[in-house]
Amino acid sequence: MTGTDAVAVAADTNLIRHSTPRRYLTVLEDLRRRRVAILPMVDHELRGHIPAQAAAYVRGICERDGTWSQRQVQNAARAAGNAATDWWEDWRFRNDSIYEHVPDLGTSHYSLIVASLPEEAFRDSNGNDQLIYAQAWAHGIDILASGNRRSIVREELERHFAGIDRPRPPISVRNLYEHTSAIAETERRDLSEVALEAMLCAVILEDWVPENHIGIRNSCDRFIRNLSTGPGRRVNIGTDGDALARVLDRAVRNLSRSAFMDLCEAAHAERPAAARETENQFHSKTRAAVRWTGINPWG
Repeated sequence: MTGTDAVAVAADTNLIRHSTPRRYLTVLEDLRRRRVAILPMVDHELRGHIPAQAAAYVRGICERDGTWSQRQVQNAARAAGNAATDWWEDWRFRNDSIYEHVPDLGTSHYSLIVASLPEEAFRDSNGNDQLIYAQAWAHGIDILASGNRRSIVREELERHFAGIDRPRPPISVRNLYEHTSAIAETERRDLSEVALEAMLCAVILEDWVPENHIGIRNSCDRFIRNLSTGPGRRVNIGTDGDALARVLDRAVRNLSRSAFMDLCEAAHAERPAAARETENQFHSKTRAAVRWTGINPWG
């Protein structure tokens, strides 16, 4: 990635497997000329999750359309999954990718770190989060955790490290809202300004013109709904996972038409290339593979 060398954070599996938080995070970091680190355990999980997610998405839109047979839908879903796998493998080591795959230091190296961690700080049953934390610690990279998973208990980590005379854990665990807040504080900007900039840079069309502002507004509404983890995918006040969605929803609603168009123009001029191109390739590969089967659910 030209001019981009820094790695600020590693994302957990759920943040990358779901396209909306993935787009938000990668654009947020690319605007600051930084990559998103992919830990070995996260990479391992994503190799299964990303094709399954792509297949489920295609299967869902095909079944809602109701035009094609079950065999055709299955073929399309399988093609989407295979294309998603190819996309992930293709972008692993490219210089222009938004992702930085950190090297695997080996099981024995990480096992020593896992053994030093308090079990009560990790609530997942398979131990994957302990390994993810150990890998992030080994590489000195903070972790961004998805808002809908609370399996890493930060208070327990803080208590544990305080007990061995360390003022704080070696790496931090934050969600997207907290990460955006930290960026806003560092840059001395409003949280809503930073968040809105990232969302608009993610959704703005390459051929955007001012007359297209209603379409972009609708894209923002969908983006906010997809960030939300509340019932019915609506903004659900009161949960940490929806805090970012609430900020964005309020920010968009408070904008005048002229202010919104000005921000769209700024986003169109900025358009972080690495994040957008990485994501665009995902969509172009999966859609081309589905169309090759004779189905075109996108019209």
